[in-house]
Amino acid sequence: MKSLSVSAGMCFFCIHAAAQTPPGIGHESPRPPVAADGTKTAVPNLQARQQQLLDDVRDLLVQVEILQAELRAGSAATVSAQSVKRSQKIEDLSKRIHRNLKP
Repeated sequence: MKSLSVSAGMCFFCIHAAAQTPPGIGHESPRPPVAADGTKTAVPNLQARQQQLLDDVRDLLVQVEILQAELRAGSAATVSAQSVKRSQKIEDLSKRIHRNLKP
């Protein structure tokens, strides 16, 4: 019975200690972006960023649909240079979207 109360006391202590973090640890406010020279940079316009992402995704979908149509219409044995260029553009758009989605 005594070990049960000690275990319960330890659990209470751990929960209580975790709930009380010292000031400045774990609850820091986000810092503004800083350029390489140490000056503060402007916070990016989130609406413009979202609009650019939507435009990129829309363009990506269009390019994929065009490539799909080209591949369906072409020969199974060969792929046109235009299709290869289009696939490179799709890859570039995809990478840009992925990069811009990261915080």
